[in-house]
This record gives sequence, C-alpha cells and structure tokens, in this order.
Amino acid sequence: MKKTRLLFFAALATAAFNFSSCSDDDKPTFNIPTTDIDGDAYTMGGDLRLLYSIDNGANYSTTVPTNIGKDVHVLVKLNNGTTDLTTDDFDIDWTGSSPAPTVAESGVAEFVASTNIAVQVSVTDKMTLVTSHRANGKFFAVNTTTGALTESFTPMYADAALTGVRGFVYHYKKGLYYASLNTDKGGYLYTINPSTKAATRINENDGANGAEVWDAVVNWAVAADDSLIAIGDFNGDGNGVVKFGTDGGRSTKTAEADICCALGMLYDATAGEFQIANGENANEGEVIIDRVTNAGVFVGESVTMSLAGFSDDFSGDYIYLRTMAKSPTGEVYGTLYSAEFKKTYFVKINIASATVTYVTTLGENNENQYNSLAFIPNYTL
Repeated sequence: MKKTRLLFFAALATAAFNFSSCSDDDKPTFNIPTTDIDGDAYTMGGDLRLLYSIDNGANYSTTVPTNIGKDVHVLVKLNNGTTDLTTDDFDIDWTGSSPAPTVAESGVAEFVASTNIAVQVSVTDKMTLVTSHRANGKFFAVNTTTGALTESFTPMYADAALTGVRGFVYHYKKGLYYASLNTDKGGYLYTINPSTKAATRINENDGANGAEVWDAVVNWAVAADDSLIAIGDFNGDGNGVVKFGTDGGRSTKTAEADICCALGMLYDATAGEFQIANGENANEGEVIIDRVTNAGVFVGESVTMSLAGFSDDFSGDYIYLRTMAKSPTGEVYGTLYSAEFKKTYFVKINIASATVTYVTTLGENNENQYNSLAFIPNYTL
C-alpha cells in the first residue's frame, strides 16, 4: 500500500481545536509538527489516518491537537477510515517517534508532552499459516514452530461443511478466499467470503463458463494479472499450468508439462515462475523440486531434497510433498504425505540447502489428511 506522509505546522493551525491545558500564557505548550505513516506492508485497504485523544481515550479526532500543555497525555491510534487497527491483526511500530511513546499497546501509543511530538508509525499485516482437514472441512491455524493446530473456521456450502479442499489462497484485490475442491469425479472451484465463511461455487467443472473437465487443481496462486494460476491434472490437455479468471472461467491456454503427483507449489508472480514438488521422475523416498515457467518450460536443474528428522523409513515408500507455503520473511513450510504409512507430516523446507525437515505429524490414516496450506492475513480470520 502507499506510504502516507502528513506535515502539520503549528503556525498554520486553526483555532477550531485548542487543546491547551494552560491558563497562564507564560507556561509552555507543544505541538505535533510532523506525522509519518508507513503502510507499505499493509493490505486491508481504506485510507490510513491517525486519530488523537487528550481525554484519556474518551474521544478521538483526526484533528491534530495544538498548544498542548506540558505533561498532557496524548493518545494516538491508527484507523483506516472505518476500523481502528490493533495488534491482533497488525504489527504496529512507533519506534521512529520522538519522543518515544511512554506506552504502546493494542495499537495505541501514549505520548507525554514535554516537547514537540513527531509521530512516526509503520503498520504490517500479521499473517497466519492455515491448513484444512480433508474429511471434515475445518481450517486450522498452524504453529510454525511446533506444528500444533488451533481450530480457526469451517467454510460452509449449501448448509454443509465444504470438505475436500485442496488449493487455497487469499486474493487481496478481490477480498476473497479461493478454493479448489477435488472429488472422485474431478472437483469444483469456489470463492469463500472471509467475513461469513460462506462458499460460492464459481466453476462446476462441466464445460460451463469456458471450463474444461479436470481431474485435480491442487494448488492456487494469484498471478500478476490478478487471475488464479495453478498446477494440476487436466485430462485431455495433459498435466501442467492453467489459469482461471476470478469468476471461475478457465483460460484456453493451458501450458502442458511433465508434471505429476505431489505438486506442492510456490509461485513468484513477478518472475512468472513456479517451484514445484514434481513426482514425475521421483523414486521411492525422494522429493524433487523443479522450477517451471508460466509457459510450462523447465528452468535450471532439478533439486533432490534430503530428509531430516523423520523416524519413519521412506526407502520403500513413495512420498508426496503436497503443499508449500512461504512466510513474509521467507521461511517455507509444507505438508508431506506417505502412501505407506498413511501419515501427513508438517515440515520445514529449505530449497537452497535442499532439506526437508520434520516438525510434527499432523494426521494418521487416510481419513485424517491435511491437504491445503497458505499464509493469510489475520484480519480475514
């Protein structure tokens, strides 16, 4: 989002609000000559602004207080035009302010006037890693350190839980989750309203709305043109890359590639390039990462990953890195499935060092699988 910089000069301030606590003209008063809001890493929308209070939070105003008496407490918080921003959903940093706030909690900074106050704040989306249970449709927040799961929400469709979700992504410009659902007959595409968690089917996978029949759309990403891009199994067109419009309509230009199985996916929208777990040429116990362009062209060399920390022996077992998700700070996580042990493992992935490290076992047996994995903004939960 844009960076907003506002410069206020006490010499130009009107007399509409006079917050002086002094009755004696000789006592010092102070002002807030500059404010700076850095919203580059903020995505919720609206018009970022600061709100001010000098009555201990009873009333807030967008009007910058002037002629502030010595030792008066000035409370400042961030608002986007409709909503106050809190630390539940955002990292809010007042570090650059001068003087520093005496207290900064829950998104409110408290300054004590002893000199002019320069307010500087940055706001960054907090993100949560979520995964979905294939059988019951529940989404869980994943602790990235331990893999512990906390139930978060359950999307509903036609008065029932939306089960079998495979691909899942948040589309920032549309303000919607997008999900693919795989079934024995192929599957469907949905949007999910973050506020209500109600799902809407946008592609029946029956030839309508420009669609062709597919076997599986396994992971989602948002492309540079705001369409949905995926790796999947597309029957007559072969496996490869496909795009869908945000209305669910399918691109007629699917790029074929020798891609099979597993299909955990990271996508660089700027470069137009995937990193995928490709089981096409993998042997037992192997996880192979390939780079593939939007056009289905392989780039560079395949990377065969080393496995670390697992107690199960996969030497005779085909394993599938079904998901990958990258945090805003660059850490990559995934879910790995063992066909032999019928377990879903939560793992940490370092492609540079070619390592997949065990964190925990999320589920055992085929009825207890976790299929999707995505980082989403806290404000959507």
